[in-house]
Amino acid sequence: MIENAEDPDNAVSNFAAYGLQDGSFVTCGGVINKINRKTSKNGKLVVILDLEDLYGMFSTMVFAKEYEKIRYDIAEDKIIHIKGRLSIRQGMSPIIVATEIKFIGEELKTDEEEKPKQIVVGEEVKKSNKTLYLQYDINNNRIKSVVDDILESYPGSTKVKVQWNKQLYQIQSMVEICESLESELKVMLGENNVKIM
Repeated sequence: MIENAEDPDNAVSNFAAYGLQDGSFVTCGGVINKINRKTSKNGKLVVILDLEDLYGMFSTMVFAKEYEKIRYDIAEDKIIHIKGRLSIRQGMSPIIVATEIKFIGEELKTDEEEKPKQIVVGEEVKKSNKTLYLQYDINNNRIKSVVDDILESYPGSTKVKVQWNKQLYQIQSMVEICESLESELKVMLGENNVKIM
């Protein structure tokens, strides 16, 4: 259970008591009470799920890439299992940024009539001319590990470079640039530390 306390600062101290901090990987589950669909500044869909378990209420943020996998199945009163990263920001209620959602006790719909068919134009994938630039302390193993996990979730053809201490480092991972990748990185590193050029 991740408690969505009325006093965000009190909630942060509760997490510390359990050894949880911003960026911690968490696994939890609950019943969906409310589904809030919002649009980001870039016009992309962001879904906030208000969930309840035996101990209280908590919220989960679902970005477009993960939401596309569950959009035909998600509904209030369904029970879900979530894997994700804890996002704790000063003065805000903690929230889980979902990286995987599974429904408990049911299979995802596979009816081809309910899911639109994807049309693939051409098989060749062109290498991206853009580069993803990140700024973080490369000596901080916790941050490095979380960033590596996020990048590995979006394999693609875009180079990734990290700036730290006035040095620019090339990362071995290459990624697919999308709204959910950008959003996850901004939640982890901060808005000004993620640039695509």
